[in-house]
Amino acid sequence: MLYKYCAILVVVTALLLVCDSALAVFWPGEYSPVDARRSLHYANATFADIGALESWQCGASCQATPSFQVTSILERNGAQGPLAFVGVDKSNAQVVVALRGGVPQKDWFMHWRVKPVLFDITSLCGLQCKVDASFQNGYLALRRGIRAAVVRDLRENPGYDVLVTGHSFGAALAQLAAIDLQAHVNRMFFVSKPVVSLYTFGMPLVGNRDFAVWAKQMLVRGSHFRITRGHDPVPRTPLHGMVDFQHVSSEVHCPDKVTTTCHVSVDDSGKSADVGMRGAHRRGVKMQDHFLYFE
Repeated sequence: MLYKYCAILVVVTALLLVCDSALAVFWPGEYSPVDARRSLHYANATFADIGALESWQCGASCQATPSFQVTSILERNGAQGPLAFVGVDKSNAQVVVALRGGVPQKDWFMHWRVKPVLFDITSLCGLQCKVDASFQNGYLALRRGIRAAVVRDLRENPGYDVLVTGHSFGAALAQLAAIDLQAHVNRMFFVSKPVVSLYTFGMPLVGNRDFAVWAKQMLVRGSHFRITRGHDPVPRTPLHGMVDFQHVSSEVHCPDKVTTTCHVSVDDSGKSADVGMRGAHRRGVKMQDHFLYFE
């Protein structure tokens, strides 16, 4: 009888350990103002010259993360096209991917018309998932190099996770990159699968509801936060051509430059941009808010 009770105790203990481990793996991370600011520095650094990135001497953004080591820089169409850099942040045990979508005119959002296309057919999102063609094409131009660089850096730094970030158009590419990289590292690493986290700033609408719901499921293991500021109009674009595009959760709305006043939405997946931007008047537009995150 004693043996029977001991056996039951062992089984129950094992189940508790498994459940506790599962919660540790699948419960998404909390919003961190420190991580958000660090991510913004990486996102801002994408607008520096290639030489400044290679030497990691790009001013305040590089000085904020002095131990960061750039391992790869990828670009298409020169200085005006999409760019990504990959590197190792040893202080936070992360491989970082920061993306820039290009250098558009400041009023691009007033003229941009979305062209919805089927999301990457190699994914498991399904035939109803649609994203904007310009975002998908921008990321696909960089995807092969990003994947290779991330896998290489992860293998050279066992136990590291991945942080993906970007601002504006770069935020849209970062959204696609985070989803793609989580699926890719799941395939490449069989035992300890790295977790991909995502912090974006001023991100426009990337895809439709089916895409938003699926993207949330793909990123459930890591922190994934879409940060908006004041009356930044870009998170409410496109203004023309596609009314059913919806954001992926979770939104963090900052009414001003003070990070302590930011409000975290528990779950805004599938909501329209007008609903998601808490504290911002639906008709309010302040383009300067798009360029002044945490400043």
